[in-house]
Amino acid sequence: MKLTGLVLVAAIMASATTAWAQSKATENRKEEAPKLFVDMGGGCAIRITDPFGGHLASAMPSSSGYWTDRPPIKTTMDRFAIRFYCDDLAKTSKEEIALRHGGIYDATAHRWSADYPSEWEAEILRPVTRIDNLDSVNGSGFYKTQDTTFGEEWRRERHLSFCLFHGTKAVCGGENVMRLEDPKGNLLPYYLKILRSIEFIDTLATVPAPASGPASQDVPAR
Repeated sequence: MKLTGLVLVAAIMASATTAWAQSKATENRKEEAPKLFVDMGGGCAIRITDPFGGHLASAMPSSSGYWTDRPPIKTTMDRFAIRFYCDDLAKTSKEEIALRHGGIYDATAHRWSADYPSEWEAEILRPVTRIDNLDSVNGSGFYKTQDTTFGEEWRRERHLSFCLFHGTKAVCGGENVMRLEDPKGNLLPYYLKILRSIEFIDTLATVPAPASGPASQDVPAR
C-alpha cells in the first residue's frame, strides 16, 4: 500500500510539473515581442524585434526610423527613437562607412577602436569614449558612445553611434541616449536591445506584411 501511495504521489507531481511547463510555454509564446519590418529600397530591408510597442517605417530611400510613443523608462531625454541609414558596400567600402561613424576595425585583434579627428581631440575624448563589438541576428559591427565635454553641464549628453554589416549592406545610425546628469535615465540598454535584434532580410518574398504601420510614417522631428 505504501509503495502504491508513493507511486500515485509521484505520478500526480509529474503531471502537475508537465502542466506547469506547458502553461509557461504558452505564456511565453503569448508574450513574445512582435517583429517589425521595413524596406528601405535598393535591396536593403531589415526586421527587428520590438518589445516596446514602437513603430518602424521609411519615408525616404535608404533610410528608416524606429520610435515609441513614450520612452521605456523614466528619463529626461525627449524621446526614444533612432534612425537607420543603409549603405551599399559595392559602392562604398566597409572601412569608409565605419569611419564616418567613428570606428576603425583591427583585423588582427578582431576588435573595433574609436577614430579621433586629431591627437588633441583624442586626449579630450578618449576618457569619455567607449567602443565595442555589436552583433545582431545576422549582422556584426560596432557601437560607440561618447560624452559631450563642453557647454553647460545640464545640457551635456551621451551619444550613441553604430554600424552593422551583412553581405553587401551596412545599416548605421546614432542618437543621444542619456543626459549626463541623469544616469538613471540612460536609454542605452534599450537601444542596444533593438540593435541586437536587427535581421537583414535578403529575400523580400519571404517577409510577411509589415506590422509597423504605413510606410509614409517617419520618426518625429526633435
